[in-house]
Amino acid sequence: MPLLNFETEINATREKVWDTLWQEESFKAWAPTLNCSYYEGNFQQDSKIYFFGEDRNGIYSLVEKNIPENEMKFQHPGWIIDGEESPQNWENSWETYLLEESPNGTQLKSRLMLWLGLQISSAAIIQI
Repeated sequence: MPLLNFETEINATREKVWDTLWQEESFKAWAPTLNCSYYEGNFQQDSKIYFFGEDRNGIYSLVEKNIPENEMKFQHPGWIIDGEESPQNWENSWETYLLEESPNGTQLKSRLMLWLGLQISSAAIIQI
């Protein structure tokens, strides 16, 4: 699995960037670039969250780490197909978002170790 790295400078506070990433309404604005329309669940550490496309298919994830305004990390165990979990052999498939203060606001760094069948785009990071 390849390690993908994305970074962007955002002229906003870490709090604003964090809220844009994870609050339900703002998530819906940027997530379609990931083929994701909405989520069900919450971002509490050790919880399970479901990311859906408009067709109710998607991916489910475990929130491995949630340090507000600093870091969010997900493990991705499998797909959601027709509304049901479909576990996959994606050992070490994860995604992390790091926020760091910078002179112009916030540096957003996204690191992804993904199975090649998952589609990700730098457009998602730029959209934020």
